[in-house]
Amino acid sequence: MRPTRPAIEDSHWRTTRLEVGTAVLLVSLITNLATGLEKPASRFVLDLTKPVPGETESMGVPGVVFGGVLSKGAPSYPPRYALPLAAEVVRLSPSRVGRSETYVVEVRLQNTGRSAYYLPVMQEQTNTHKPGNKRRRTFDFAIRFLSPKEGQKSKAIVAVTFGSDSVPGSLHRLEPGESLHVLLPGHISMLADEINANEVDLQVVCRESTLEDGRYHIKALSEELVSANAARLTLRENRR
Repeated sequence: MRPTRPAIEDSHWRTTRLEVGTAVLLVSLITNLATGLEKPASRFVLDLTKPVPGETESMGVPGVVFGGVLSKGAPSYPPRYALPLAAEVVRLSPSRVGRSETYVVEVRLQNTGRSAYYLPVMQEQTNTHKPGNKRRRTFDFAIRFLSPKEGQKSKAIVAVTFGSDSVPGSLHRLEPGESLHVLLPGHISMLADEINANEVDLQVVCRESTLEDGRYHIKALSEELVSANAARLTLRENRR
């Protein structure tokens, strides 16, 4: 006679397989959930290529007093500080342009410090830096052109942002290790007559200034932050 498995054993076998299958499903769901939580949020892009909406007037250049002895190790005024950031030129679009054409520089800023950094992101100045606002800061984005063959240099500020602790939305929080991308406008006319070449290397240079709370005056100024790399821009016409 052919042996048969007792019914109670079949029931136990089915129960065991069900428990194993349920456990595998739970592990899969937990793994997917954890993976989803680890995915970074959508990349924040600060687009500074468009005209500033509603900006009709400027507060002008803030006052500043320079002092100190220009020698190694001597203090200077306003005090200098290092930005806890690293800059990298991601791409030029397009990388080959004519005399009347514009291009866009995409730069990546990363917080290399140990605490959160608040980047000024507002293009409107009069409301952000009006009297009474606290911890007002200005962030300059400049493009530095380097002629590979001739060694000539030229630099132009292409965008400025403002921020204050008193104005919601004027600062973007960057956690340690976190980064954001910034789009900057570029135009060949920035070269003026300083560089005569068919190709130039382009770097991004940033600097921040902190204003005093009680007056429109620079309290501290950051050292220049220069992108770790350069991008090559090809000119279809050579300036004579």
